[in-house]
Amino acid sequence: MNRDALVTATEASMLLPISVQLVSIWKAKGKLTPAGMRGRSPVYRYGDVSDLERDMALAAAKARNPRARRPVAA
Repeated sequence: MNRDALVTATEASMLLPISVQLVSIWKAKGKLTPAGMRGRSPVYRYGDVSDLERDMALAAAKARNPRARRPVAA
């Protein structure tokens, strides 16, 4: 999907492994900003939602295994 495509929380939850509630939580915490409105529903750039989902998944994986993806000393 085009990174600039506008999606609702429901559409994002169908495209990515996240829930509608998680999108709402991210919005409430200021981690995700709506790019506009479609009717009464806020819409988000697909790329923003996708990037945030990836970053959160990596952070969760790192928290489970702190030695994973450890930078190599130069």
